[in-house]
Amino acid sequence: MRCSLSRPATAALSFTSGQNTAALAVVRLVNGKVSIYNSSSGPLDLTGDVVGYYGSGGATFLPVGPTRILDTQSGLGGSGRTVLPHAVAVTNVVNLPAIANGNVTAVVLQVTVLDAQRSGTLAPPSPTGPACRCPRSRSPLGKP
Repeated sequence: MRCSLSRPATAALSFTSGQNTAALAVVRLVNGKVSIYNSSSGPLDLTGDVVGYYGSGGATFLPVGPTRILDTQSGLGGSGRTVLPHAVAVTNVVNLPAIANGNVTAVVLQVTVLDAQRSGTLAPPSPTGPACRCPRSRSPLGKP
């Protein structure tokens, strides 16, 4: 599937195969959704917890209690299961009760890579730039 997101120039999280790795990342929302690009040559699982957000002005950080929005092991977040190599996990965040009333431009996520089969990086794709190939992660039924 073609998308309008370019590949990221910098990594939000670097990881090694066989190790669980976590980091905080500020991720810009595009149409109310978070996208996380797996640059590795192997599949992996992800969890994502919102710990805060930035409103429309972008200058004020508003913390919220950790709220799990993505878990590819259980299918939480609608992104499917297992993020494929060079694929994007996408999940909607504007429906969270903690931020539903805010005009949110970005969220702060605690992202954890689980069961990575190859070393690599995660990054939010940039919403500007040339189109790229951005396959979604695999659905529970194995269909994109």
